[in-house]
This record gives sequence, C-alpha cells and structure tokens, in this order.
Amino acid sequence: MVSHMNSLYLDYQSTTPVLEEVQESMIPFLSEIFGNPSSKEHLYGDEASEARDTFQLECAKLLGISPSELFFTSGATESSNLALFGLLSENSQTNKRIILLSPFEHACVQAPLQELERRGKVELKYLPHTHGKHETEEILSLISKDTYAVVLMAVNNELGTIHTDSKLYEELHKREVLLISDYSQAPGKIPLRADSSDNLPADIAFFSAHKMYGPKGVGALYISEKLLSSLKPLFYGGGQQEGIRPGTIPLHLVAGFTTALSLSSKNINSWTSHVQSLQNLFLDTLKEKNISFTLNGPLLKTRIPHNLNIRFHGIPSDVLIAQLPMLAFSTGSACSSSATSRSHVLQSLKLSEEEIDESLRIGLSHLISETDLKQSLALICETVIPMQSELAIAHNVCCF
Repeated sequence: MVSHMNSLYLDYQSTTPVLEEVQESMIPFLSEIFGNPSSKEHLYGDEASEARDTFQLECAKLLGISPSELFFTSGATESSNLALFGLLSENSQTNKRIILLSPFEHACVQAPLQELERRGKVELKYLPHTHGKHETEEILSLISKDTYAVVLMAVNNELGTIHTDSKLYEELHKREVLLISDYSQAPGKIPLRADSSDNLPADIAFFSAHKMYGPKGVGALYISEKLLSSLKPLFYGGGQQEGIRPGTIPLHLVAGFTTALSLSSKNINSWTSHVQSLQNLFLDTLKEKNISFTLNGPLLKTRIPHNLNIRFHGIPSDVLIAQLPMLAFSTGSACSSSATSRSHVLQSLKLSEEEIDESLRIGLSHLISETDLKQSLALICETVIPMQSELAIAHNVCCF
C-alpha cells in the first residue's frame, strides 16, 4: 500500500506509482545509454536506436500489432489528438462523416471530437446505454452508410465498465467502420486481446504509462496500417517516427512504458484476483455495517473490480472527503477535477445533481493489502454511520 504522511491512497484510476522494476529499467537510459536514437554517425546513437527498436518491437508483440503501427507519444491525450485531428481535420468526404460516440468517453477523446464537429468535419451521434453499458447488437443497429467510426473506450475511467468485444470489431470491420478505443485503463486489468494469436481488437487505440504503474509523460498510439497513409502529423520537425510524431524519443520514458506494459500483461491474473478480493471485502463490510449506499453504473460482472463509483446516501462527497483527509480518493476523473461542472459520465447516467454530488470513486490496486483496506473501511464506516444516523437514513443498498 502506498502511504504518505499517514494517508492511504485509493485513487488508482487517477494515476499509479511507478513500480520498482519499471524504475530500474529506466535508469540506464538516464546515464549510460544516453545517445540520441537519430544520431547515425557513432556508437552512442546506434546503441540508443537499437534500444528504441527493441522497445517498439516488444510493445507491438504484447499488443499483437506490427511495430510500424505503434508510435510513442507523451500520453493518451496526445495520442487521441494525433489520431483524430490527423485523420479527420482535412476530411473532405461528403459521406462517412458520422461518429458514433459513447457519452462516457474521457475528455481527451470527447473534446477533440467535439472540436472537429464544431469545424464541420464530423457529425457526432451518442450511443444509447443501459446503466452505462453499451450492447454490441444495439451499436451495430445504428450503423449506416455514412458511419465513419465507433468510439468506445476499452475500460471506463469513472465506472470501470468493460467494452472490449472482438465480435463488435469484426462486425464493424465487415461494414468498413473503424473502432477507436481508449485503452488507458485496460493494461493489467483486462486481457488486451483474446489470445496470443489475436490482434488488438481496434483500429486505433490510445495508451498512457502512468495508468499502469509506469512514468508520467509517455504513452502510445496504435493505428492500423491501412490508415497510416491518411494520417497527418499535428506538428513538424526532425522526421522521427516516420514524421508522424517528430521529436527526440525520451528513451528512459519509453523503457518505463515498455516495462510497465510487460509487467501488466504478465501479472494480470494475480493482480486482478487480489483486487477482486479487495472489492468483495469493501462491499461486504459496508453491507455488514448497514451502511446505505448505491453503486453507480452497470452490473458488477461487466466491470473491472478495481473501480467502485459509489454513492453514500445523504452525504455529499466533498463533505465526506473533508472528513477523511487521511484517505485519498476522488469524485471523478482527475483530468476534469478542475472544471466547475459535474461529471459528464454521471450526468449521462441520468443521476440527479444531488446523486452526483454524493458520488465518489474508489480506486483499488494489487498494491493495497487487506490490512490497509480494512483500516480505510474502518475510517469510512466510523464517519458515514453517525452521519447517516443523524440524517435518519434507512438502510438501503443498491448494488448490481
């Protein structure tokens, strides 16, 4: 369990600490292998270039893609902007303008698409859902000859809903419709592909290292080979990464990204099993203590166990957070926490303003011990029980 000044960290969807193995993999590229990968005239450059190629190949193998389809970026925000503006900002097609978009997308995907719509390049249509879950058949029923892409994140950052479906990808492929997916929250939580013979079930995907126990400031863009000739760079420079994403590659960060992705893939079963036991402990304890709460979102079986978007009835989340300064959890996406508006994800669930204001997000991790979680639960229960008793709230549990 990560602790700081006696604080217990429960916000792992926001960011994660850098694992020791990841840190160790980065160190050689800060001092020993420091050459510029683009310097072809000497050994230092050759050594760095070889390392870059090795990292690219290893990541591609883990994702089941070609190395030529993978570009290192500063994170998912840059990846999504590069792909969306790079493909669509010069879109002059009279058809194929419709984007079917989940209303639960992260702002780094939703905002660029909204800007492209403002510019008249695309037309956005939002996908229907049941408690935050999109059904494959319902998505397919909305496809028309004018549909360019379906945008659906692999794992939702606020609800934990899983939307990776090889059938959807295959059916969209038959209809010549792209599947664009934000994979930032997926590594280490769900298999990235069905088996070792499968490719990543998407045409475009975004990744961020800091969501999977890697360093901040590095991520990746996967874009299918068939789209590369149509992709325009966002900015221009030295021509690195085929000119699609120019700029000197920070090898220490790329080393961290690669190691984090590898560890997340190798340890997924043990990590997820532990987190599932933590989720069970969390929910069972609240029920045993007769705490009145609701889990926001769809059925638990359709979600990762790492995420609990929970509402303690009658208690505004900001009040609860203020009462529990020793616990670190959030009210929603960290990337939107500075905004004054309420969570667009919870608004899309049709929650009332009062219900949204009572909601907070608990982020669990394999780094949390059972003892740590019990301590956190004790603090939560000691705070919530008297507050709900004072409000005379009847015991009520809504847990799908």
